[in-house]
Amino acid sequence: MTIDEIREKILTDDEFVLAEVEKIQYLYGLKQVIRSNLSRSEDIKTESVADHIYALGVLAEYFARVEDVAEINIEKVRAMITWHDIDEIETGDTIGFLKTSDHHAAEEAAIKKVILSSPEVLQESIISSIKEYKEQETLEAHFVKALDKIEPIFHFLNPNGKRVFEVSPATKEQHCNIKEPYIKYFPYMCRFHQVTLPVFEEKGFFKAADH
Repeated sequence: MTIDEIREKILTDDEFVLAEVEKIQYLYGLKQVIRSNLSRSEDIKTESVADHIYALGVLAEYFARVEDVAEINIEKVRAMITWHDIDEIETGDTIGFLKTSDHHAAEEAAIKKVILSSPEVLQESIISSIKEYKEQETLEAHFVKALDKIEPIFHFLNPNGKRVFEVSPATKEQHCNIKEPYIKYFPYMCRFHQVTLPVFEEKGFFKAADH
């Protein structure tokens, strides 16, 4: 298929979208390949932040071709993906919709420590990438932020993801609210969200909203 035919299928064919999710999840299989003749024995398969960054790299290559972003600087996107969560070396990961002002303050302090602890030759790349990502004023920053918000769809839409949702529950509203303000600029990402949302609902991923 040509890229135009693929775009048309994404916009009009729900089954095609779900098949694309499965193909991307196949590429995600590399996250579970353990090096050095070792294995990871887990009841629920976990994901490191570095695994997440690999996944964002896969999605960046996919959506940079699918979305109408011919002018995007893909090298800048790759650097931003690499460094955007680097503070989590110090802070650990917190689910996005649970973050408070205290978490954000801790992130700022952590970024300073990470930069000072990094090789000097990398510090400029880290500083400029994080600054651009946080300011959200460029196409590249919007694109990486949207990827970061859409990526959990691909990671979680499977039986293991369902078990993660049981341990770390989310409502439908939380699932949507953390994504939609950022993916709205990218129609093909929006389609993946629109097509997968009913599947998440039908399979019972979401907890009931508190009223």
